[in-house]
Amino acid sequence: MDDEGGGEDRGEHRGGVEVHRAGLHEIAEPPVCGDHFAEYRADDAIETRLSERNPLDNSQREDTLRVRAILGRTLALAGDFTNAIRDLQQSLDMATQLSSFEPRDRGIQRLLALYSSQLARLQRLSGDTSAATSSNTKALTILEALTTKDQGNQAWQGDYAEALTEQAAELYAGKHIEAAHESAQKAANILAPMLAKHPDERDTLLRTMTAELWLASTATDAQTTNSLREHALRIMQQVKVHTDDPRLLGLECEALLALDRKADAQSAIKQLWNAGYRDAGFVALLQREHIAYPVNKTFTQRIGGF
Repeated sequence: MDDEGGGEDRGEHRGGVEVHRAGLHEIAEPPVCGDHFAEYRADDAIETRLSERNPLDNSQREDTLRVRAILGRTLALAGDFTNAIRDLQQSLDMATQLSSFEPRDRGIQRLLALYSSQLARLQRLSGDTSAATSSNTKALTILEALTTKDQGNQAWQGDYAEALTEQAAELYAGKHIEAAHESAQKAANILAPMLAKHPDERDTLLRTMTAELWLASTATDAQTTNSLREHALRIMQQVKVHTDDPRLLGLECEALLALDRKADAQSAIKQLWNAGYRDAGFVALLQREHIAYPVNKTFTQRIGGF
């Protein structure tokens, strides 16, 4: 995307081959399911072949790295962490290569920043805090430069807020709670007016709820913490669109469990298990809460295993 969060599913014919591509957006994947895995894997194979056929076509190379990143993020949702990190790293490597050819291309700079921040989250959750900090610092550096040049660019502002939220998570993991709260607050300040203007925009909704829950986790008093979590939960439960997005349902479970409403979260947890959702952060949350969440072997077999 240069419209990274939007775009309708579309088919495209290239050299007699149909590429479905699900819209080349960078944040919002459809719900986890076997059909989407097959589609993304097929798209990745097609785009890779086209890149090999036209190695000097930078536009084709960009399409390939976008599809590879989409596949990687979707694998992460299903718990295939190793291949998710591999695919996002490969996408980032390709974006870095393109940037060397077109250093002033802001679209490529944006992909570099976005994929660096998304890779940072996976690195952090896998325990590689040093790599996570390095990746996200790169993202923040690029996005600070982009947003300084054009403060009205909402897409860049949203990416910047996502990187700030990841920074908050990394600081929290390092027990730098006050600094983590400051980063989460910066992200929330950017995202709140965006959500007010576009309450049904999925990327903004996911980013805002994530930032608000980190803001709650880093607050210094219980009343503020609970108030922020209840506010986030209220927004998520009032949403009329994207209700089948497992990431939104996962955030709702996070809020419910943090508010000690374990019984209220059970239905959503079961729904996520049925969907094969195994985001590492969500699985870790359930482990901390001592909630059984075994691998859904039927789903794993359906998508061809890991």
